[in-house]
Amino acid sequence: MLDHLQKDMSSKDSAIKLRAIIPLSKIGSAELLDKLILLIKDNEESHIKWIVASSLGRLGDIKALDVLLNIGLNDKDYYVRASSAWALGEIGSIEALNGLIKTLRCDQEGSVRKAAVSAIIKIGDGKEKILDLLIKVALNDEEWYVRQEALFYLVKLGNSQILDILKKEANHSEQYIREEIDLALNAEESCIGLLNTTNNDAQVDNLIEDLKGRNFDERMYEIEVLDKIGTLEILDKLLQNPEIDIYSSDIYVLARKLAVRFSKEKVNFIPFYPELLGQNSIYLHCNIHPA
Repeated sequence: MLDHLQKDMSSKDSAIKLRAIIPLSKIGSAELLDKLILLIKDNEESHIKWIVASSLGRLGDIKALDVLLNIGLNDKDYYVRASSAWALGEIGSIEALNGLIKTLRCDQEGSVRKAAVSAIIKIGDGKEKILDLLIKVALNDEEWYVRQEALFYLVKLGNSQILDILKKEANHSEQYIREEIDLALNAEESCIGLLNTTNNDAQVDNLIEDLKGRNFDERMYEIEVLDKIGTLEILDKLLQNPEIDIYSSDIYVLARKLAVRFSKEKVNFIPFYPELLGQNSIYLHCNIHPA
């Protein structure tokens, strides 16, 4: 079986190649690592390269550092660049920081900058240089989801000096940045309050109830607090409530994140509701492993 999969990795048919890459990437042999590295170097198919980059991240071998930094982060396809940034965060080498910082400062695609922020946080957690970068660069990014990635990390640190800086930034000249900082600070305060109370079930139910009938911007606060609390019960309630649109992008991301977190509990289905789709009740399997 193993020999067959390794042979398929060299196939000219990209579908066959992909079918072999994913299971082989879980094995983690030195020979396989070399083949995956060659696939990024020598392959022109973007969908192959971004899957390979993700596989290298899952393997977590520092040997992949050079190809991800020098080829992956500079690829013409932003999916490949974003996957490479994510993979570097998974590998966790301090040697990747300069390349990721350059990506955060210079890449034209917001999703790539967001992946770079996430990787920088994983690698440089708590380092003063990183905190300064997040405050001065990431918090002023033009895309809200890049700013949010940095903002909620900074608030979650609970560092009094950082919180003081953020409170000063609450007077930022851009209204949307002021609103996001206020949202993050309030979400953290609410989360701490919920975790410290013995009767938070009703309050969690209220947060979930507030997801109904509200648009993306209006429910950002509820999504963030539910994410921070992050219990299996929250996931169950999201999946069992047909009045919540589980396929709205922000709610889906929350549900998927919780499904990954509680994968050992075998919570790996996201439902289709017949009331919403007008058809028999069926279930869509949710891949609980990040791409």
